[in-house]
Amino acid sequence: MKPDLSVVIPTYNRAACLEQTLEALAACRCDPPRFEVIVIDDGSTDGTREVLDRCLSAGKLDLRFRTQANSRPASARNHGTRLAWADLVLYLGDDTIPEPSLVRAHYRLHEASPGRVAVVGYTPYHPSLGRDPFLFFLQEMGHQFGYGLIEDPDDLPFNFVYSSNLSVPRELLGDGPFNEAIRAAAWEDVELGLRLKERGVRVLYEPLAVAYHLHAVTFSDFCRRQEMVGATSLQALEVNPGLSVIFGDGRPSRRILAWEWPLRFAGTALHGLRRLGFRPYAPRLFRAILDLHYHCGLRAAWRRKGRVGERSPARVGSVAGVDPAAREAPPAHEASVKAP
Repeated sequence: MKPDLSVVIPTYNRAACLEQTLEALAACRCDPPRFEVIVIDDGSTDGTREVLDRCLSAGKLDLRFRTQANSRPASARNHGTRLAWADLVLYLGDDTIPEPSLVRAHYRLHEASPGRVAVVGYTPYHPSLGRDPFLFFLQEMGHQFGYGLIEDPDDLPFNFVYSSNLSVPRELLGDGPFNEAIRAAAWEDVELGLRLKERGVRVLYEPLAVAYHLHAVTFSDFCRRQEMVGATSLQALEVNPGLSVIFGDGRPSRRILAWEWPLRFAGTALHGLRRLGFRPYAPRLFRAILDLHYHCGLRAAWRRKGRVGERSPARVGSVAGVDPAAREAPPAHEASVKAP
């Protein structure tokens, strides 16, 4: 029987966390919606295959999985999208642990709001990570998620489209909704959000669709991540110039970089305090330091660009309808196979 919803999860070397995600999804089983789970193993080298085999054998989920050579998250999500058999696709991360009500919350909001609608759920950090003011800042204030900045839950801006907890009707996605030219795990979902909004899709926020983010991160880790995000923003802007709405001309801020060494010193001091067990909530300082690292990454990207010369922008990914009859029918039993 055709499922009501397809859950697509890309994964890479997070076997232990993926197992928790799949176990939590098994607790989401309800009727309706009937749902399938599609996991794309993006070339993992840990015990991911064993986790998937165990889950398949347990029979608690309608599970299919495939393995592909490591091609990064956008490619893995596109692979899963092509396999999706339902009329509604829910994207989750391999480090997000859904509450039992998550699938039903997404499905019910789509039922109540038919048409050109996408739904973003709530992805707070997992309670097991403790009450860390810095994680709360990342969750609420926009450097990773911006739930505390949401003004109208019935019409989110495109940059609130988070693929860690996102559902979209299959007919709006086409076969390659995520632009694979954006290879890092940054901006590929926001770029999709821009194209969806340009096509008249309304993005809704459903706080009852909760999936906990089980991903421990230190202050230093996130500063390094910000440099990657800054560098990737230039790539994303070349892929889709419409992102200038949030990136401007894509050049690093001289004003912020003028404070580089004082802010680096402040970051080192803050990191030291946290290692000693002091965890102050300093949103203005957090923001200034993370913005610095973002613009340092962007500066490095421009320097690399200057060395290698100009590149032509990559083709923007497709967001279009797809003939349901052309989709791959889910087989009764399927183990992992190598992608061609």
